[in-house]
Amino acid sequence: MNRILFAADEIDRPLAPFDPRLVHLRTVLKAQVGDTVAVGVIDGPIGTATVTAIGRDGAVLACRWEDQAGPPLLPITCVLGHPRPLVLKRVIRDLCSVGVGRLIVCNSDLSERSYFASSLWQGDTVRDLLIDGASIAGAVRLTEVVRAESTAAARALVAEEGVALRLVLDEALHNRADSVVGFDAAPPPAVAVAVGCERGWTAAERAGFVADGWVSAGLGPRVLRTETSVTAICTLLALWYHRSTSDTKTELTTKNSK
Repeated sequence: MNRILFAADEIDRPLAPFDPRLVHLRTVLKAQVGDTVAVGVIDGPIGTATVTAIGRDGAVLACRWEDQAGPPLLPITCVLGHPRPLVLKRVIRDLCSVGVGRLIVCNSDLSERSYFASSLWQGDTVRDLLIDGASIAGAVRLTEVVRAESTAAARALVAEEGVALRLVLDEALHNRADSVVGFDAAPPPAVAVAVGCERGWTAAERAGFVADGWVSAGLGPRVLRTETSVTAICTLLALWYHRSTSDTKTELTTKNSK
């Protein structure tokens, strides 16, 4: 937790006992009265806060807000075949840390149908994971997370956004990629990337991606976990946006799907 985040209506409230933010202040930061910590308002400004009181029963912070927000979200849309809920929890947190703008979780052909009914999608679980990811990154913006009933529905959502560069990770590609696209040019206004669930994509889904103009891509010859693949490709794309004006060249092996 590199920035303590508050909802807009929490700014002037003391931290209550058992609040995870208080636990972090006391047990991790070992904060004392007079110490300064980084704070932020979710989807709002960032700032610093001085600890004016702290103990087992709560803490009081005096916040000073700046005229700027934290790092913005990036124009990256990730389409993800619904993995196991435990895996998805880690992915949601990590993609928010990376700064992905939108995550579309779809019931792909090989996803378990029951996953959409898991406790992950109930209450504030997703929002809490996003807040955790943003606070780890020292950010305040939360990734938009939406669900789609099928891969086709997810592709339609991307098409509505008018994203020109659309990549689909395919585990069958790595031993036949014959070209390299270097991320040394300026990135496009937006990019989308699709990653399958633990069991990958079906032939019908691959055909759908091809028909919609998606480009096959691979991360190399090794078989990676779903959470590793999705975090790695989104981090590469984020790096492309962050370093588009530098001389550093980031590469991703690709092959036209057609």
